[in-house]
Amino acid sequence: APPRIEIAGDEGTLRFTPGAHAFGIEVLRVTLVDDGGTALAGQDTSEAIFLTITVMSVNDAPAFTVMGSPVVVWEDAGTVVFPEVIVGASAGGGVSEDEQRVTYTVTHESGHVFIFTDAPRMVMNGSAGALNFTVG
Repeated sequence: APPRIEIAGDEGTLRFTPGAHAFGIEVLRVTLVDDGGTALAGQDTSEAIFLTITVMSVNDAPAFTVMGSPVVVWEDAGTVVFPEVIVGASAGGGVSEDEQRVTYTVTHESGHVFIFTDAPRMVMNGSAGALNFTVG
């Protein structure tokens, strides 16, 4: 939402909602206007003050979608390649993430590492990842 100042008594509260993945600096010109009017050389508007709002960029978490789970193969299957088992890999949202590189980390959660003669690894192809391993 655009910046606005809500006045209660003699205090004002600045409220705004930054856009998704938006960051940067905005300078606001703020004046106070009363309802006394300007008749007889009156002044109803204060001098301007300037407020600077700085919205800092953050590093959003990388994201991806798993397309093929669970992966099932026969024992002694040899070298196995599952293309595009992961799709839509990105460094996160927003333009501040555009130059970041993503890599996959594959860990063994079940402890059955002995079933592989070549451990599972992800091979990137753009925003997709192929799962490669050898059993046997």
